[in-house]
Amino acid sequence: MSRSHCAWLVAFSLLQGGCRFLSGYADGRATLPQGTPEDAPGVVQFVFNDFHGITTDTLSTNAAPWELAAAATVLYRRSLGEPVEESEQGFKEVLTRRYGFLQPAALVNWGLPDPPPHLSKPLGLVTAIITRSLPTIRIEAVNQGCSTCHSSNLWDAQGQPVPGQAWIGAPSSSINLERYATELYAAFLYASAHPTEVVAAMDRLFPGMDPAERHSLVDLVLPRLQKQMAAYEQSYRRFQPYLLGGAGLTNGVGAMKVNKLLVGRERFLDEETSFTSIPDFGALRLRTSVLFDGVYVSPGLNRYGPVPADLTLARHEQLMGEVISLFTVGTLGADPNDAPDNIPGVTQAMHFAFEQYQPPPFPGPIDAARATAGRAVFQDRCSRCHGTYSEGLERVRLLSYPNQPVPQETLETDPTRWKRTHGLYQEKFARLPLSAKIEVAETDGYVATPLTSLWMSAPYLHNGSVPTLWHLMHPETRPARFQVGGHALDFTRVGIAGSEHDGTYAYPEGYVPWTVPDLYDTAQPGHANTGHTRQFQGMSEEEKGALIEYLKLL
Repeated sequence: MSRSHCAWLVAFSLLQGGCRFLSGYADGRATLPQGTPEDAPGVVQFVFNDFHGITTDTLSTNAAPWELAAAATVLYRRSLGEPVEESEQGFKEVLTRRYGFLQPAALVNWGLPDPPPHLSKPLGLVTAIITRSLPTIRIEAVNQGCSTCHSSNLWDAQGQPVPGQAWIGAPSSSINLERYATELYAAFLYASAHPTEVVAAMDRLFPGMDPAERHSLVDLVLPRLQKQMAAYEQSYRRFQPYLLGGAGLTNGVGAMKVNKLLVGRERFLDEETSFTSIPDFGALRLRTSVLFDGVYVSPGLNRYGPVPADLTLARHEQLMGEVISLFTVGTLGADPNDAPDNIPGVTQAMHFAFEQYQPPPFPGPIDAARATAGRAVFQDRCSRCHGTYSEGLERVRLLSYPNQPVPQETLETDPTRWKRTHGLYQEKFARLPLSAKIEVAETDGYVATPLTSLWMSAPYLHNGSVPTLWHLMHPETRPARFQVGGHALDFTRVGIAGSEHDGTYAYPEGYVPWTVPDLYDTAQPGHANTGHTRQFQGMSEEEKGALIEYLKLL
């Protein structure tokens, strides 16, 4: 959740605008596992809490009616000739195969005495029943949660992905919310043109559907969907007026601007291309501000520099919870007035990040002698910006972190992200209710990030524009295009396994990814793979290889 602009977009702006048949408010707060107290452990909050994201209001912005989405998607994919099973499980398989949602058999780092409860939906989709008696409404809805973007599959000892095993808090490089939003739009467009078919499909997929829910979907939601899709077809022909990026990417600035009404929805915002790669969740405890450019910070804390020595861990978790509660508005569509109610749950999630989360170990072999030499290279060339890690090669952990920005003229990476928070963004943000607990500032570059879980964070740089660490250290070889999503790991170069042909870095011949990959094109706005080159100047090939070996341990 640290940067959950993952804009789940399930965009289901389908119900927004015009007359709102869901007038009046009903809250369908997600049910935590049976017996779970309100102050549930952070990992439970991380996976199951909807943070006021499932209500009759968010059905107009970010939440989605599950049965309608399932029926529309299955019908649409089958109309394209795809062999999709006509069942709820068939819909879940589409969510995994095309958009990178995990259906794990194991949450490997759950970490609680009792095993995790059964996930009725793919990991990252929080579910609840919205109900009201006058008028009668019953809708099972889903919205994203922290683990939509901040949970990843693991890899085995040969570098092959294991999507049945999930690590909560790790960055997902396969979740593809742009493809999801685009194809869901097409599915709803198909459903709006074939209402009789979609109702019949819902009856087949969900034969035990509650009569009140069927009434809500058939008589209220579906007619409004038809009107709204017709309106979209006359404008920018998609749910949201900006792009999300692609596999493993988010567009937090675009989401914040649109969902907080800092900009209008009258036109497609082609200038909003501030894409960022999803980060690991675990190094927040050594930061004061959040996001790649440190744009948000709690009032009274320095934006940059080490965490104050007199700031207790509990107080730090609280302040970070207050800042990150902002994302429940931008990402989940929660009402800004509800955001303070989200602070306790978000603070519990911060407790998980600060005190419980550990990165998964590198799954492949490590040359101890080479890694020891690489540590010396890291200390000499990298630690001044990225922090100091514990000695030795066992359970290497980040001990100190400078939390300092790097000027654009030094780093030279794509500046789009930090530039898009300048100007009216800061001025308009100050008018929001949450601004009393959060300071926003214009920055002129990116903060050098902690490198926790670096081995599983490919592709690299803030915008995910470089497929392996080897390519990062050899700037002249960085490919113009590469595949990402559902990939295997290259244990030598560390990152996405593949090879380059005709300017495109593609997966190995014969490899079948578990989810449909995306093609990252560095020529697109916000996707440049430039910068972070001076740091490798004068470094020998032996030093680069040793450094890569050491970075596997972080």
